[in-house]
Amino acid sequence: MEKTANISAQGMVRDLVNQFSDTLAFYRELIQNSIDAGSNRIDVSLDYAPDPDGGRGLAVVRVEDDGGGMDENILDNYLLVLFKSTKENDLTKIGKFGVGFLSVFALKPELVRVYTAKNLESWRLDFPDFRSYSKYRMPDPRDGTLVEIHKRMSREEYAALCENSLATVRYWCRHADTRIFFRDCAGGAPELPVNEPFALPGGESLRYGEEGTELVMAFSAPELVQTQNGPAYEGEDKPFYGFYNRGLTLKEGRKVYVPGVEFKIKSRYLEHTITRDNVMEDENYAKAMDIIKRLASKELPKKLRPELEAVALRLSKAAALKKTAEVKALEYEWERRKTFLKFLAAGFLADFRYDFEEWKILPAVTGVPVSIEDLKAAWEKLGPQGSLREKNPSYFAAAAPDAVTHALCALGLPVLLETETCRFSDFMNWAGESMARMRVSELVVAEKAEAGKLEPKLAAFLKTLPLLGEVCGRSYACVYPGRFTYGDSAAVQQPFIFRKEPYGVGHRDEGYRLKSGRFCPVINCAHPFINDLAVLHATRPGFASFLLLKSMLLQQEGKLRPDVESGSSNLQERLESRLLKAAMKLDAARGRNG
Repeated sequence: MEKTANISAQGMVRDLVNQFSDTLAFYRELIQNSIDAGSNRIDVSLDYAPDPDGGRGLAVVRVEDDGGGMDENILDNYLLVLFKSTKENDLTKIGKFGVGFLSVFALKPELVRVYTAKNLESWRLDFPDFRSYSKYRMPDPRDGTLVEIHKRMSREEYAALCENSLATVRYWCRHADTRIFFRDCAGGAPELPVNEPFALPGGESLRYGEEGTELVMAFSAPELVQTQNGPAYEGEDKPFYGFYNRGLTLKEGRKVYVPGVEFKIKSRYLEHTITRDNVMEDENYAKAMDIIKRLASKELPKKLRPELEAVALRLSKAAALKKTAEVKALEYEWERRKTFLKFLAAGFLADFRYDFEEWKILPAVTGVPVSIEDLKAAWEKLGPQGSLREKNPSYFAAAAPDAVTHALCALGLPVLLETETCRFSDFMNWAGESMARMRVSELVVAEKAEAGKLEPKLAAFLKTLPLLGEVCGRSYACVYPGRFTYGDSAAVQQPFIFRKEPYGVGHRDEGYRLKSGRFCPVINCAHPFINDLAVLHATRPGFASFLLLKSMLLQQEGKLRPDVESGSSNLQERLESRLLKAAMKLDAARGRNG
């Protein structure tokens, strides 16, 4: 028996077919029908038969289930009638508009064939196109429904169809409650399970369920963008969201519903719009959003601190062991909680009580995470006269552990981890703290160079220096041999530094901070300039000593000190004159002694 729609109906049907901009949307519709029919298993398969004459072969797409099937009453009064559905008032069913079956024609097939059975009736329907169909009663019973879509195409087009079909089925149906399998029969591939756990890709912080509804939530990171200082998670906050009915996708995307929070919600109460590309924002949708907002304000804040402290501990240990790849991976775990942390710090959740100063969520390169409270205590421990102490409360930061960070750790000073991607210290600004960052790259460790291990020429030079140094003042009457290690491996080596105490960790420019009182000149025994002077010292001890002491005077007492007034220039010249005379006298004595 063949039936053909009238002209006006054909136009309306054509418009409805064209609404499916995705030609593979029929997978979603057919699988949805199979789930609504109570199926335990759904099989999606594709096969291909080459044309013996070398033309375009025939591809056949099959969607088969073991559900309740359809009898003649359902076929005639529902499947074949637009906008009419047996599921209209049943919340356990997903599709309720009665137009989904039309999606099979979006692929422009040569034939759509349906096999189905119910109540001891078995039927076959053939649709050469959407304008007509033929219905046949079949002699043999069967279980469920099978829909076949026949279309001619090349082998390359078939391969693309298989790839896109699997991606489409996974997108729409990966969280379905019913088991779904996919197979490329022509390619000889084994069947693949489509189903995936109902979870978020990066893991979940909260899972919640009630009658008919399941929800998973997690924290999300801002976009990774390129900044002047390199890549950083400082882009837009675009958390992932997903709405599902019995596991079938209604809508997925990226949008801020709650700052820094991503979620998936599966509910039998949620419905899709008639265009199938969005979730219907009705009363049930409003109830779902109320659940999401309630959990975000009441339950998620309780998860934030323990999760951040656990990530900070793992980050600190990885940084201490210089496991760069692991640090890189864990940076994202910290950053994906940053937006919600900032949201809390701004006080948007008035009911949430917190004391951020106690949260040990700041990763440190020394292996143990710290809190703002720890950083303040360390700064106070330096004391007002400490050489590392700044005028305002400060903390240290570095990208990796080195000799300088170890020296700071020995003093009880934590060093925060700071990489090109992450600025963990931003948290302090959000919490209302005004501690300034001090880069470890600005520091240097001076270790004592043992006199017995120095080159003889260098040892002799260092013995001569104090003799002329007395002319320059008591601070130059004693020099300290040292070996320098810098916080920045690319830093320009200094031939000498000035310290309040000669050895240990301190600023590269600490001498500028010593406005008055005695200081200690520390000589970098590995510096080429010092070693060149040591060689010169063998023949011109006075001149070699003069050159180094002159350099020290210029740096410490004159040109490089902004607090020195121009009126002291005469005193400076007299000092240099005495130094030069002493040097010439020393060289003359050297000449007489041969």
